[in-house]
Amino acid sequence: MDGRQSLLDEHDTGATARSTRLVDRLRTDIVEGMWRDDGRLRTRDLAAHYGVSTAPVREALQQLQGEGLVVQEHNCGTRVRPIDAQLLINIFDVREAVESFLTARFAATASPHQVAMLRAMQIEHDAATHGGDGTGTAAVNSRFHQFINGAARNPEATEVISRGARLTRALRRECGFSPVRLRAAREEHHALIAAIARGDEALAGRLSALHVRSSRDDLVERLGPLLRNT
Repeated sequence: MDGRQSLLDEHDTGATARSTRLVDRLRTDIVEGMWRDDGRLRTRDLAAHYGVSTAPVREALQQLQGEGLVVQEHNCGTRVRPIDAQLLINIFDVREAVESFLTARFAATASPHQVAMLRAMQIEHDAATHGGDGTGTAAVNSRFHQFINGAARNPEATEVISRGARLTRALRRECGFSPVRLRAAREEHHALIAAIARGDEALAGRLSALHVRSSRDDLVERLGPLLRNT
């Protein structure tokens, strides 16, 4: 590879990182209420606010539309979509269907090494839960499920999950987990690992679906009055 190509790659990597940071910042600001529900998001105003050009702003808005957080309308621009219980239910419904499928597929093919890796992650999860470390628990939880979903080797399906997960993770940073949910999630993980270790794909799929549903109910309840009424 010549020097010119190397510089281009470094430039592309830097641009990708800046774009990701902009999307994350804009998502967080919308969740925190900086940009009001149903308010218009003007590309030039956002570019000036975040100190970037208009091109990455347009890309960020397209990604957030894919997550359901903004709505782009022909000849009307872009507006913030109100975050209500129905939006979250829709996101979790999709996640439940796709993730339970991927988990069942993983259970059918998981190797002893992969099961051991899950158990090692769960040891970290248990320690964080026992210590009341909500942030640490959330981080390990993400790795745990990303490992299962990724091992099923269906990148299109994992991208569907990731789009909704970006929003729900931002909301989780706002409200956290209830102690009851943290303990329940730990037990659900252990049951899921046991089903995967036995190669019981049907049970693993059902447990995954219930796990997603419980997470949805806890998030909706904890957000409570912060959600717009449907």
